[in-house]
Amino acid sequence: MKHKLIRTFQLAALSCVIAATMVAQPVAAASACKGLERMACEANKNCRWLSGYTRKDGVQVSSHCRSLPKKSASTAAKKASEPKTAGASRSTKEQTRTAKQAASTARTP
Repeated sequence: MKHKLIRTFQLAALSCVIAATMVAQPVAAASACKGLERMACEANKNCRWLSGYTRKDGVQVSSHCRSLPKKSASTAAKKASEPKTAGASRSTKEQTRTAKQAASTARTP
């Protein structure tokens, strides 16, 4: 009796798994850049071409087209709301160096 109950449970569980895999939708849609040739990839503003390379573990990765990372709406809104300043184009290193120079000049009599 116990054996029949376990067997019935196993068949029901297997049926649920099979049904779920048949109905399940893919998690993410395939990239529009996947499989594009180099010229088509470079012409698409949402894609970028990656040259082939060798990974640390020795696996050769061939050249391929990849989609650009998506910018979130909050990032775009934040950048749009930031005020542009005269020193905005200067790098952080350059700004730090200028600030240090100004501080050292102010200390010297």
